Amino acid sequence: MLVLSLPKGTKLADRRRWRSQRTQREFQLWAKRLHGWGVDTDAAKLETKLWSASQRYLTIQRALAAPFLGYDRAGGMVQGWGMFRSPQRRPGVLRIEVFEAHHWQTVYLSRSAEHTYLASELDHNRIRKLVGRSARNGHIFNDLAQWIVKRTANDFPRARKARVTLERFDSLARADRLLGKKRKLVVGRRFRANLEALR
Repeated sequence: MLVLSLPKGTKLADRRRWRSQRTQREFQLWAKRLHGWGVDTDAAKLETKLWSASQRYLTIQRALAAPFLGYDRAGGMVQGWGMFRSPQRRPGVLRIEVFEAHHWQTVYLSRSAEHTYLASELDHNRIRKLVGRSARNGHIFNDLAQWIVKRTANDFPRARKARVTLERFDSLARADRLLGKKRKLVVGRRFRANLEALR
């Protein structure tokens, strides 16, 4: 189990993923951090060293895992996703609002203790992953928003309209959080619906 839980090579060996904007940004951030600690490196040097180290690691990992792959498949324990990716530095917050009694009111806000409509569904770890993907994929966002407004039409019979908004923000550095700075939300995607037409 321990050997099979080690990260596999699909993503580590994919050069396209290494060249993605997100991964390149991580190289830049880590190179800057290491340079501040006195390590003579830059993003290109760091990437070269990590690529070489990851390929050596994969050679060892594949050799160790080979005897156990039958057990892996027979037990249905194949894991197809990466467990410890780089952190999301521009996460999304989902907001649901309804227009009722002549004004907009927020009924759901991601992981809010106050605005909890559909929280049992939308705060589930699988759906939170879907919300994260919807920031990069408009089709996923639209499908999710359509499901939400259909539920909203039934659950808020006096509401005339609804809107689902994915708000994005840049993660604050620890020093900024300690200074009390607040994250600035910006609209990433928005879906509006006439609820009366859905009833």
